[in-house]
Amino acid sequence: MPETTLDDLPLYSKMIRKIAQDSAVICTVSETSKSDIIRLFPESNGKVFNTYQAHVPHQTHGDERVKDDLVMKKFRLSAGHYYLFFGQLEPKKNIGRLLEAFLASPAKRPLVLVGSHGWKQDEELRLLPKALESGRVVHIPYLPEEELLALIRQTRAVLFPSIAEGFGLPVFEAFSQGTAVLTSKRGALGEVAGDAALLVEPYDVSSIRDGIMILDQDDALCSRLQKRGLERCEYFNIERYQGRLRHFYHDVLS
Repeated sequence: MPETTLDDLPLYSKMIRKIAQDSAVICTVSETSKSDIIRLFPESNGKVFNTYQAHVPHQTHGDERVKDDLVMKKFRLSAGHYYLFFGQLEPKKNIGRLLEAFLASPAKRPLVLVGSHGWKQDEELRLLPKALESGRVVHIPYLPEEELLALIRQTRAVLFPSIAEGFGLPVFEAFSQGTAVLTSKRGALGEVAGDAALLVEPYDVSSIRDGIMILDQDDALCSRLQKRGLERCEYFNIERYQGRLRHFYHDVLS
């Protein structure tokens, strides 16, 4: 998605092409990324391996319930009564459509956006002033890790309909905290989340809106997604990642 970045694209393309030509093997983090690499750089075909990525749970210190209560009071939020997005506010994160979908939904719970303004943000955030004025959206530019984890644990659901991710670690940050997730059915997000998240079409505002409405009304679905997310985390734990790396090296060296 070259239109979403400020990178020096000719230089970047030249660098990746040289890597594709000169490297013995290339290791990447999803089948989607593997397919993209081969599609864009056909000379890499036959030497790209996918090991996925490991999710390492955060180490907690002290009583989480006490911390969560303090964070809820600090931001005047109620556990289970808000939605959460966290990440850079830039085009590929799809913030513009998320805001449009949320404002079009009848959801009574507010949406909390945690993240600093990124590049090419003007069009992406054109609805943010209106959303903030409505009182239905709250923007927090930055949070320490412990406070962010508290917000993830206590939210109704994390909303992350990103257009493009190589793997999608924010989804697993949410899964690991036992939190329901709405995310994109496209690319690596649909691949790695599987049936543990509510999948929507990221380019379709009505699809995102309908997904939010479903989560807003269906307590049983949220509970199922919380359980499936924790189970999905196990597939990407550090021990399984080590096993995939061993297979990778075995295949390469043999």
